[in-house]
Amino acid sequence: MFDSFLDQSGVREVVIACYKDFQGGWCDVKLRALDKDQPSASQSVLGKRKKTDDDDDDYVDLFDDETDIKLEDDDEIKDEDDGEYEINSDDDGDIDNSDDAPYNEGKEDFPKCAAYDPEVPKIKADLSTMLGEIQIILQANHCDSVHVKVFNRKAEELRHVPKPKPLKIALLGEAGAGKSSVLNSLIDISDLARAVASGDSCTCVATEYGAAFSHQDGKFAAQVHYYDNEQIQNVVQEHVNAYLEFTFNPDPDWTEDDRQVARHKARTALKAFQALFCGKKEFKSEESAEKFLELNKDSASSLVSSMFGWAVNLLSHEHEDSKKDHYYREAKDTDEFHELIDPLLSPVPRNKEAALWPLVKYVSIGIKGSRVLENVTIADLPGINDTNQVKVNACLEHLRECDGLWIVAQIARASDNSNVNNMFWRFEERFRGKIAIVCTRIDDDIGPALARDLEEKKVPVKEYAKYLAQEKKARAQVSFFKAKIRSRMGALPSAKRAKKVKALKTDREKWEEKRDDLALRKWTALVTARNGYVTMRLQQEMALHLPEGGKLLVFCVSNAHYQILKGAETSATFVLRPEDTGVPALRDYALSLAAPGVMQAFEDYLRHRLTAYLKGLELWAISRYVEGGKELLGIVKQPHAVLGPALEYYQTSLHTLAVEAITEKLIERTPKHTRLAVEVFERKCKNQHWATNKAFMRKEGRHKTAVAPPESWNEQFSEPAIKVLNKKWGQVNTGQGGLNANVEKSLLGEVDEMMKALKVRPASEFLDMNSFEVMLLGQTKGIRNAFRDHQQRYAQETKNIKVEATQDRPTSFFAQAMRPAYELCKAETGEGSVARSNAHFVSHLLREGNESPFAVAATATTAAIVENAKAQVKILEKGLDEIFDDIYNYFDGMIDTEVANPKEQPVRDALKEFLKQAGPEFEKTLEELEKIKGKYSAKVTKTE
Repeated sequence: MFDSFLDQSGVREVVIACYKDFQGGWCDVKLRALDKDQPSASQSVLGKRKKTDDDDDDYVDLFDDETDIKLEDDDEIKDEDDGEYEINSDDDGDIDNSDDAPYNEGKEDFPKCAAYDPEVPKIKADLSTMLGEIQIILQANHCDSVHVKVFNRKAEELRHVPKPKPLKIALLGEAGAGKSSVLNSLIDISDLARAVASGDSCTCVATEYGAAFSHQDGKFAAQVHYYDNEQIQNVVQEHVNAYLEFTFNPDPDWTEDDRQVARHKARTALKAFQALFCGKKEFKSEESAEKFLELNKDSASSLVSSMFGWAVNLLSHEHEDSKKDHYYREAKDTDEFHELIDPLLSPVPRNKEAALWPLVKYVSIGIKGSRVLENVTIADLPGINDTNQVKVNACLEHLRECDGLWIVAQIARASDNSNVNNMFWRFEERFRGKIAIVCTRIDDDIGPALARDLEEKKVPVKEYAKYLAQEKKARAQVSFFKAKIRSRMGALPSAKRAKKVKALKTDREKWEEKRDDLALRKWTALVTARNGYVTMRLQQEMALHLPEGGKLLVFCVSNAHYQILKGAETSATFVLRPEDTGVPALRDYALSLAAPGVMQAFEDYLRHRLTAYLKGLELWAISRYVEGGKELLGIVKQPHAVLGPALEYYQTSLHTLAVEAITEKLIERTPKHTRLAVEVFERKCKNQHWATNKAFMRKEGRHKTAVAPPESWNEQFSEPAIKVLNKKWGQVNTGQGGLNANVEKSLLGEVDEMMKALKVRPASEFLDMNSFEVMLLGQTKGIRNAFRDHQQRYAQETKNIKVEATQDRPTSFFAQAMRPAYELCKAETGEGSVARSNAHFVSHLLREGNESPFAVAATATTAAIVENAKAQVKILEKGLDEIFDDIYNYFDGMIDTEVANPKEQPVRDALKEFLKQAGPEFEKTLEELEKIKGKYSAKVTKTE
């Protein structure tokens, strides 16, 4: 599955053949990683490197200042200024995004996948034309029969090839990691993300970027979704509590870290109140706000009630012309978009108008013309470490809906960043196969110091050294020709002198061009070396979190240099080539991830919906009256009749399986797990300072300090139970998959039996059963697709449930089971509070039977699995109902009534004539699609 080769720098270029399945064709993604034979970062640090016999004769000290060779410019010969390399990687500048910009995504090829084959749009256009011609026939005779209306409506629906549900990729990273810049580069619109998430708001408002809304006219559109009333009340409650606690009722047992967190929460609360209520005299200034809050500190519930009412009224008054839960606006360009959206999301009020960001749940941005966003939605999330729990919950809710995850970090800190490691550990299994780390600012700190650092880490930089030496020689040659030109210019003017000077200038220009090219190669080699080193380090760090044989995907990008290529002004002494910025590769990867879904949706459309429609149309066109038609229709209904009981059996069986494998097994081990948890807690009471333990209790078991990494009591208490759950999880998943397959097989069996029963009935001899069977094959394809889609939806949500069952977060099952204990402990103050808190805690852990936190968590896990199945079955049943209804209606259409509708006959005749040509052409279309897929399938085989 892998091809690889070493380039000149000793860096291994790995080509991964991806997406063989789902008929998405073959896509290749290139990763740069150090060759396995190169020294690792853990080896001893080297001093300054000495020349060896194996080195080139042109070896130079990597750490000499390459500007030592001075260019001898004079007044007569002007040369470019070799300034220092300095660029702000987060500043996108003023960019020209038009098609004639120096660089844009249109200059890149699509991934080599069947989904993006240039023949596919032509096929879609031809199919749309065919369906348009069918509509003309159906409408020509003004026949208003039920069958004609249905066929006309379906033709209109089918003219638009359905798009798959967009693949949703989440971006997570710390403040300043460069998420917005990555997004701007990826969608090829330079300052949109910055415009939407201006200032502080980018850290607290989830923003989705996707294709244009169905009703969108402008280039850009935004839907700002607000919290519902319950969530708004929770936001206000949390902010009021945070401010009052820190300002007027600080806990005397707080550590300095606790105080810092509490201070931050209080400041955030005050900012939120001032942003929302700037129109009220109580919040016209920070001083008046603080005074108002102090006056009401003893009536917190009344304060929350008043502020909640203000917030709700604010939303209703601000957006009277919009729906209650969201605000929608469009704009023709980014400047207009800024004007519309920034006031809503700005961290501070503008023109004394309220800023509503504290009430914003998330923002959806619709964009026309972005290649990536046609089939991919990018969710820029605020992070999961925010101090505002409502915001954290909103972020986690967004993650549940995402298909992929990109963790964004600056390259200088990526490999030793504990937050990157923690996020990858927590989400690798959930997003397996679609998780990557994106390292930004690869253009930072490019110079001799970086070369020195890399060589000390035993990272090969021979390419850099080679180009450095060659560049110095080129610089010397430039200086040589400048000197020669000056010498010639001193001679008396003559034709001979002019000719010689012209030749010398030509030679100088050639050497200047070579010097510049070598400088670019030199810096690019250094960028590439660091990219490879960081990639290797990340792969080593994350190896423990990957399954056997798993490979970490790392993309190293320079958003700053990509924007320069698009036209941004710069003072940089070099600019990476487009492919070296890493942005095209990242865009290629995003498109490649979406390719299987795009192709699958198109094939489902062709082989199920369109095949069934055309055959159904043909059956109606040749319909005839037959005796015994009602009996045949009764037989056609039979498979649909067993659908409900079959799905009920599926859900009941899954419930039983989950209870036996999870609930009963975990409850059976509850005494042991309880004893182990109590032992863990007692060790903490013995070995840790009481203030530390109180800090954990105040924070519901999650605590970290400036010198200690994040720690979770809940995960430590539930570790033995999680081990059992992990073993049983696969058993439940396997059992569910088997049940799903059995129900599918059962229903398809019923369809087969129906066909057999029809064929033996005498009345069927007068009907075109061969055409009906072809239509039925299309519908059975639809049945299989429905179960496939059900399984995919179920599996994704099951991964979310497993995260809730095995990791500690506010919404996790064990955390909720332990919350009463933490609440009791938080309420304890004064003398003896430590002993009372410890007693509360142990008492809660020792609860027995169904009240045990372990039993509560186990029961909640099973309930979530069952509810997931119930929700997904409802979607499955709806899809299958439509398929069985279509089967019945198409069969009904081929049996004419005893008294025919005279207006239908001309339509039937015209359709019969049309389908004589359209039918074979459609068959050729299916063959052409197979040839397209075959081109890329052959490439996969060759690569393997």
